[in-house]
Amino acid sequence: MVAELGIRCLPYGELKAHRDAIARFGSGLKPIPAISRSLAA
Repeated sequence: MVAELGIRCLPYGELKAHRDAIARFGSGLKPIPAISRSLAA
């Protein structure tokens, strides 16, 4: 099941909407899980 895999998605619109906040984090992937959505929901 997808829920058991913990797969998340990140729509391009979310990247665009949050790009300034993401840039403030600098390098790394830390902000990405914060704005991604679980496919299990």
